[in-house]
Amino acid sequence: MADYQKLVENKKWKRLARLGRSKKLAVVDEVAAACGTAKSEEAHNILVDILSRPEREAQLAAVKGLGSLRHDIGSQITRLIWLKDRIDQSDTELADTIDKALSQLHEAKAR
Repeated sequence: MADYQKLVENKKWKRLARLGRSKKLAVVDEVAAACGTAKSEEAHNILVDILSRPEREAQLAAVKGLGSLRHDIGSQITRLIWLKDRIDQSDTELADTIDKALSQLHEAKAR
């Protein structure tokens, strides 16, 4: 993740957005994790784009990133609640990941 973290630190949002659309899900996962360390609207937008991908692995990575991101916590909470209402309820891993991300965001908002 070090290379992707440097891209976040250097605010290379266009490159990160392009990498977030990669066919290699390992790259998408690392981009989402790196964007989760940011505090910017651009990182938020990249994570939302990754979240809209059809691959479950990409969605899991985006949820984790949104749980860590500190940009617009209220918007992130709303988006994750919306997602949780629409996922297949038998997908407990995704539901649990959303719950964990929501807990992180609620805790950050309370600070």
